[in-house]
Amino acid sequence: MKILVIGGSSFIGKSLIEKAKISNYECYYTTRMKSSKDQYSIYLELSDLQNFKIQPTNKFNSIIYLSWSFEKKFNNPEAYEKLLDILLPHSNQHIFISSYSAHKHALSHYGTQKNRVEKIFLHKNQSVIRPGLVIGRSGLFNKLKKIVSLLPILPVFSDKNSIPLISLDHLTDEVFNCMDTNPSVKNLFIQKKICFPQLIQTISKVLNKKIIIIKIPDFFFLTIAKLFKFGPTYGISENIYGIISNAKAPHTSSLPKYSQEPSKYLADSLNKES
Repeated sequence: MKILVIGGSSFIGKSLIEKAKISNYECYYTTRMKSSKDQYSIYLELSDLQNFKIQPTNKFNSIIYLSWSFEKKFNNPEAYEKLLDILLPHSNQHIFISSYSAHKHALSHYGTQKNRVEKIFLHKNQSVIRPGLVIGRSGLFNKLKKIVSLLPILPVFSDKNSIPLISLDHLTDEVFNCMDTNPSVKNLFIQKKICFPQLIQTISKVLNKKIIIIKIPDFFFLTIAKLFKFGPTYGISENIYGIISNAKAPHTSSLPKYSQEPSKYLADSLNKES
């Protein structure tokens, strides 16, 4: 099995590469480092596709797309369409790792952009994977974990804002399972979602950290999101918009075997990680 991971430096990408090596797959990956000496690395910058070079004879069983630009001015859908067209002759299977936040009700720029890229892949008869909140040492979950470890008091979203969860290990396994299937859309998260206050409480319990949780109405967070929409606080705004608009996300889990209570699943995943 020979695969290509677009975005090998992301924390999900690194996990996929590690599992590929353990499984004795031939795994190539893209990097933004032009001077990498690894024979399996390929230079790729989404904003610089004219310098993306891949041998015409280089074929892969599967190509997995993770790379993403978080700059609002950058057009991810347009770049992804060009990249997909470049790579279509190199594999029959292309898998776009999207997000639970990608849906028609999305308020975040991230969610609307991912939704547009999904449509490009589906139009070309390729696969889309939508992970929930990934429990791992990076990404939004890790930011929440750090906040819980630092603050004694934390304002949180209301109970109606439920969060879908998936551990990094489970996500990695399920992505590899998708390599053996026909083009499809998979929503990768456990069956039951966790409300935001319970998410914070579970994290604080595992960290053995006392924290006071104050539930705040959504309109207050939306006001903050509008204020933080520009400049260095843009990421805060995006996360708020994403969590609130995801209450309207139509996605249901594609993983019936993961039916655990979400708080126990979260605690087990955190304990395993540590």
